Amino acid sequence: MIICGPAQEEPGRWRVTRHAEVVAALADARLVIPSPPSEADGPMARLRRSVSRFSDGSVHRARRAAAMRTLGAVDPLGLRAEARTRMAAALADQFGGGGRDKAACRPVADAGGRLDLVPLLRTVPVAVLAVALGVPADRGEAVAGAVARIAAAYHPGAAREVVAAADEAVVRLAGLLGDPAPEDLAALAGLLVQSCDATAGLIGNTLAQLLPRRQPVAPDPAGSARPWPGVPVEAVVLETLRYDPPVRATSRRAEAAVELGGQAIEAGAMVVLDLAAANRDPEVFAEPDRFDPYRSQAPALTFGTGARPCPGDVHALELAAGAVETARHCGLARIAYGPVGNLRVPTLLEVTP
Repeated sequence: MIICGPAQEEPGRWRVTRHAEVVAALADARLVIPSPPSEADGPMARLRRSVSRFSDGSVHRARRAAAMRTLGAVDPLGLRAEARTRMAAALADQFGGGGRDKAACRPVADAGGRLDLVPLLRTVPVAVLAVALGVPADRGEAVAGAVARIAAAYHPGAAREVVAAADEAVVRLAGLLGDPAPEDLAALAGLLVQSCDATAGLIGNTLAQLLPRRQPVAPDPAGSARPWPGVPVEAVVLETLRYDPPVRATSRRAEAAVELGGQAIEAGAMVVLDLAAANRDPEVFAEPDRFDPYRSQAPALTFGTGARPCPGDVHALELAAGAVETARHCGLARIAYGPVGNLRVPTLLEVTP
């Protein structure tokens, strides 16, 4: 991967790949979140206009502070323990035996004894967080289903039918959450959406590095032995966050002319901050293209930095670690990726007992 200064991809659009320049851009108040486009006034559009993710300035600070207060009452280690428990129960249901007697385990996922973990990766973290936020336990999976539909339309540009499904899901989510005030619904929905696809991608990408291969899988992105003896699961999750991040990039709009990395970026230009490239900047990370959970260098930029870091980074890491701690005892049979917006999330992750 070539790391260079800001490059103009086309008139009015720049891409930033260097670690230092991405950090500078994330801290520059002149680079703001692009406003969502004008659209029909449906439940999904109103939700998008109300969350911290698509706001800026004092509005963003107030909404982010509300999210931080909500998360402040949630114990991250409790999320990890519950994610571990729920994932174990789900795998026991699918494979049989409940993990009590390995000889009695009967693969029931399909005729070949394989289970696609992707649905669990999207359900378990959201359900666990929802219950921790006060949702009755028997509604956790229903909340996860509604959030998955909202996540599919969260970023502008989704197909009309996807937005229509999200409109229905917003109404359903509000009912499941007890019909909170609009601002409270937006805060809760924003947190739950962040625990959906992005967290699923972090778990899936970590398992792609960690799981023993039951048969050859090409390409092998890790290129080294597993499971790295003596390295705790959270170290593997953190290195995945750098090496194979679920969130690949984020965008800003230049409200005023900005100089970045010696390049003059004109007012009104779109600036794509390539987080995946910055996470492999050789000026910051030694041997950046090698997966190495032993490294102890600068943290990845996947959760952001500056004025808009992810408010739930610790919670997301613990949710991912809890799910990985259970699923790491499976074997990896097959993994596939497909287009999922700006995210890198497995579309198929088949495992064996």
